[in-house]
Amino acid sequence: MFPSQTPIERSNLNSWENKELVAAVKSTARSNFLIAALWSETSLVFPALQMLEEGYGVYAVEDASGGTSKAAHDAAIRRIEQAGAVSLTAFQVLLEFQRDWSRKEHYEEVMAVVKEHGGAYGQGIEYVATMVQKAPASRNRQTTKNKKRKKEQNI
Repeated sequence: MFPSQTPIERSNLNSWENKELVAAVKSTARSNFLIAALWSETSLVFPALQMLEEGYGVYAVEDASGGTSKAAHDAAIRRIEQAGAVSLTAFQVLLEFQRDWSRKEHYEEVMAVVKEHGGAYGQGIEYVATMVQKAPASRNRQTTKNKKRKKEQNI
């Protein structure tokens, strides 16, 4: 996703204990960070709490993180929210970056994500484009699974 970035290898659960990672974060001179983690109850909570203690704004992408159970994930999110972090979803992040549909720099890419992963909102956008604006459908309604099934049935 970020070809110019080199992954930072580490073995500790708390990435904020890794000097190389901390140095990389500090070198950005930014004060707010979006974070997500494989395990919410460790890899998300530990660095989030330390970053908050050091004065950083922490925005945890809740649905891009997971826990060992729903209860563990939910407790982890509550814990960092109580400490001052803000939780949000990946869709919220996407739309907050877009902010206004008149911004065209990444409009097509954002619309593709919204249509594919935006649930009812994405379906609504597709409906307006095809029915109101008379644009051609941007998605093939026939899924790969349906195509495979039809091919197997010789339809």
